[in-house]
Amino acid sequence: MEHNLHAGSQVLDLQIDALMAEGIEENHIYQDHASGKQDGRPGLDACLKALRTPE
Repeated sequence: MEHNLHAGSQVLDLQIDALMAEGIEENHIYQDHASGKQDGRPGLDACLKALRTPE
C-alpha cells in the first residue's frame, strides 16, 4: 500500500511541475488528497472561492 501512495504522489508532483513549467504560479494550483476519513474538499473550496473573488 505504501508503494501505491508514493506512486500517486509522484504523478501529482509531475502534474504540478508541468503546470509550473507552463507559467502557472504555485499559489494558483489547488489540490485535495483522498482520504476515507475526510469528506471535505478544502482544495476545491479554495479554488472556487478564488474564482468568485475578483483580483
